[in-house]
Amino acid sequence: MFAPRGTPENVISLVSSAFKEAVLSPEFKAKAIELGVLPVGGSPMDLQRLMNEEAKTWSKVIKDNNIKAD
Repeated sequence: MFAPRGTPENVISLVSSAFKEAVLSPEFKAKAIELGVLPVGGSPMDLQRLMNEEAKTWSKVIKDNNIKAD
């Protein structure tokens, strides 16, 4: 889940906590897994780390394979 730049930290914290609780609820987890999605709840910093790691990984794949957007 993402929020616009400049969203107050208290709002991010509140929404993050509610979202994590919902994602990790037994009902949501069961439905998500049934649909082939791995439900993971974490902090905003966890998401930032994941996004940074993914950007690094896929940037290398794109560069190494000379992939271009048409």
